[in-house]
Amino acid sequence: MNIDEISLAVANVIAEKALEKDCLTLAVSGGSTPERLFSILAATPINWSKVHVFWVDERFVPVDSEFNNYGKAYELWLSKIDIPPENIHRMKTEKASAIESARDYEKELEGFFKTPLPSFDIVLLGMGDDGHTASLFPGSPALNEKKRAVISVPAPTTAKPAAERITLTFPAINNSAQKIFIISGEKKKAMTLDINKYPAGRVLNAEYFIAS
Repeated sequence: MNIDEISLAVANVIAEKALEKDCLTLAVSGGSTPERLFSILAATPINWSKVHVFWVDERFVPVDSEFNNYGKAYELWLSKIDIPPENIHRMKTEKASAIESARDYEKELEGFFKTPLPSFDIVLLGMGDDGHTASLFPGSPALNEKKRAVISVPAPTTAKPAAERITLTFPAINNSAQKIFIISGEKKKAMTLDINKYPAGRVLNAEYFIAS
């Protein structure tokens, strides 16, 4: 299957879940892989008033930066659908620091879910060439976070741009009902055969939609 077919399949999963629930909580990732999905979602007939959109991670860059995950999602998807502004829960990078931004988002999640750990209905994830997912990179102390839902991480040396990140932690991701990886490319496809070697392998009971 190619990326268009994979993206359509994932969009259908989201649309079906939105029909089932009075309130659907959806956490999305950045990067280039989900961009086709965002475009498809913009044209998918979903009652968006029932959907609350959150982010898995974010670069600590201005909201109008080309590297801002929310900005790209807004451009391709959110600006084109009838979704109440209060249903969009972005990570606020206009805060004084990435640490403050992470704490702010953690408070927002706790206020919404009424519990220290969020319980998203669907979390959309990707995987980098080094096996990272969200902004949880190989060798990072963030991999060992056990309690907090959101943390800031230093700028990774293996990714561009060199910017600090705000990310959901594994406890938050694994507390979600459905975890979906969208993976594109033969190298990453091969990595999924031994996924437990990589940070992405710490996501429990994940579903993999792999485009060749």
